[in-house]
Amino acid sequence: VLIASASTFDPSIGDTFATWAAGALVAVAPRMLFFASLGWVINQLEITHATCTPSLWQSLEAGVTLERFTTLCMGGERCPQPLVDV
Repeated sequence: VLIASASTFDPSIGDTFATWAAGALVAVAPRMLFFASLGWVINQLEITHATCTPSLWQSLEAGVTLERFTTLCMGGERCPQPLVDV
């Protein structure tokens, strides 16, 4: 599970422990790398699940294929309607 929220953001603690409780692996990367190459990070770390803000998800490179990715959970800010419609 890729936890893309800041470690100082309270829900990230719950996301981390819920991931461990499920027996899954917590994946992290430098925050600037998320915004520069989110798709690359997801593919390099073989991410299947992620939690992030809508703003971060909108930075995903156009046309990138997410090879193993299956589940996205967004929070922390209002999600724009076009992103909901996808």
